[in-house]
Formats: sequence, C-alpha cells, structure tokens
Amino acid sequence: VLVAAAGVVLYARFHHGPLRVTGVVISRQAPARCGTVVTGQIATNGSPGIVSYRWVFTPGSQPGQRLEQSVAAGQHGVQVTVAVQGAGPGSATQQVTLQVLAPGRDAASAAVTVRC
Repeated sequence: VLVAAAGVVLYARFHHGPLRVTGVVISRQAPARCGTVVTGQIATNGSPGIVSYRWVFTPGSQPGQRLEQSVAAGQHGVQVTVAVQGAGPGSATQQVTLQVLAPGRDAASAAVTVRC
C-alpha cells in the first residue's frame, strides 16, 4: 500500500499535462526617455514548455516578430516586455497588443501614450 501511495504522489508531483496559456494581461506601463516600457503577463497552467508570442502596435508597423519564452514546470506565468519609442517632440498614443501564438491563442491590449 505504501509503495502504491508513493507512486501516486510521485506521479502527481512530476507528471504535467501539456502547457496551456490561461490568461494574458498588460500589467504595467513605465515611462522611459522618449518612450514607454510595456510589461505583459502570460499566465499558464504550470506545465513546462514554450510560449510563442508577438507584440503588435496600432496604428503603425507590421506585427512584430515571433518571440518565445520558456516556462519551467511549476511556473504559472511569465513576464514579457517591449519598449515603445517616440519619434520627435510631443506625444502620441498607440494601441499595444500582446498576442499569444502558441499554445493556443489569446491577446491583451492597452493604449500607450509616449511623450518626448
């Protein structure tokens, strides 16, 4: 009975299902010199794997390149950042979107004002 119980405990502790993204939020905006640093939080189910994502800026440029972030077993989220740079004097507002591309799809957006 003890061996079976130990087996169940070890299986539950070390066996993880596939990685799933459980949520995405833009969690912080911090002003920087002629720009803003945007932080996003990608929540996961705690299984190990790789999350693929990209940043999208509207209006403006094409979607950003595909990026990847490793997730360790037991880690229930990762933070990702992007710097939004201004161009010239004044201020401008952009919509910044964090898109999760895999596993699954999810997204979060926030309006970001950049002042120079």
